[in-house]
Amino acid sequence: MNKTEIFKSFQRDIFDHQLTIECDQGVNRCLYFGNPDSGHHHFRIITFLGGLTITGDMGTYTFCRTKDMFNFFGLDNKEFGEGSINIHYWGEKLQRPTEYKKFDADLAKEVLQDYEKENYPDCEVDWEWETIESFDDVNRIAQELDWADWWESNYESPTYEFVWNLYAIVWGIEKYRGKI
Repeated sequence: MNKTEIFKSFQRDIFDHQLTIECDQGVNRCLYFGNPDSGHHHFRIITFLGGLTITGDMGTYTFCRTKDMFNFFGLDNKEFGEGSINIHYWGEKLQRPTEYKKFDADLAKEVLQDYEKENYPDCEVDWEWETIESFDDVNRIAQELDWADWWESNYESPTYEFVWNLYAIVWGIEKYRGKI
C-alpha cells in the first residue's frame, strides 16, 4: 500500500475514536484513543521526558529525540493530512531494534528494470521480473546483469503498520491539542 492508501485507511479506522486522557503532567502523558463500542484499532500514546511510545492494535514503536516529543511530531500550524508525516526521518528516531521497513518486490523490480534500461538499452533478455520475492532474487538478477554494487540501492519500503502509527501520533497530538 502506498502512503495515500494508508492515510485513507487510517481515516476510516479512527473515524469514531475518542480521546481519553489517562495522565497529563507536563511532558508525561498517557492518552488513549479508541472507539467506545469497539477496541478495534485502538492505540495509546505515552510520552516521557525525551521520548514517545505508541502502542496498540497496530504495534508498538518508541521514539526519542527532544524533551517534549509533542513538539517533534506536531504540525506547527499545518493541517493534518497525507503529507503530515516524515517517514524516513522519524524512522531514524526509533529506539529499540524495530523493523519499520520490509523488502518491497515492486520497488526491487523497478530498480532493476531502471538499471537494465540505463545500462543495456537493447537488452532482449526476459529476467522473469515476476519471480522477484527476496533479496536473493535481486542478487541473482543483479549478477546476471553484471551489476556489482546492486546492494547500494534501496529495496525496502516502510511497513503499513509503521506509517499507520505515524499518522496516529500526529492525529492524536492534534486531537489532544483540540485542533481536530
